[in-house]
Amino acid sequence: MPTAGEIVANRPLAGSDLAKIILADVAQVLEQNGMLSGHIAYGRVSYEIRVTLHLDNPSMPSDTSAVRSVPRAHNVVAGDPALAAIEGPPPLAGADASSFVSAIERHRDIDSPNAARLAHGLPLPILRREPNGQIVEELVKYPSTAVPDDYPEATDADLTRMTREAFNLPLAKESPDDTMELAPAPQPGPAAPSHPGPRKPSRKSARPAGAGEASPGPAVPGASGPPAHED
Repeated sequence: MPTAGEIVANRPLAGSDLAKIILADVAQVLEQNGMLSGHIAYGRVSYEIRVTLHLDNPSMPSDTSAVRSVPRAHNVVAGDPALAAIEGPPPLAGADASSFVSAIERHRDIDSPNAARLAHGLPLPILRREPNGQIVEELVKYPSTAVPDDYPEATDADLTRMTREAFNLPLAKESPDDTMELAPAPQPGPAAPSHPGPRKPSRKSARPAGAGEASPGPAVPGASGPPAHED
């Protein structure tokens, strides 16, 4: 933890740091999807990844970007025939009711830049006074045990039913009767601290986007600052 002669600056998250947090969330969602295991293969597939940012910025309150599947060029497929399975953006043309559809939405609130840095293993900016009186800044990494117990976890919502309806595909027998609302997704990193409180049904998914806010918690180095939100 910081010494008496050090000050932790809770500065806004740099775009590059926010990108690392988003990439970690996307990677975790993909890892948790059992249909993306190595023993399963698909003859046809299309996909879309959408990132929506809600920002505390009057000039740009929100931003949405999306990456959609694109058929690979013939010369690329010639080198790797498996890539021929990738088609244009969903839904697949001519898909029938037996087609598999999976849609997961992850939501994360970031109210304290430094708490987010701690939770994702990013360094914190530290201001330190040198013996000659000069103030220097350095980046210091702290262990994940320093993350506040009430740091808000990301939440996942299963939107498969809604997506099938949007694709005009009849619901499969194994589809849930309604949009699923499950438990918070686990924190990134193997050393993430446990969070006290009542257990929830599962850690693979949670309440829909936009629900819940962080409550004030134990003191964290500079744990206050402008909020940023990411869906």
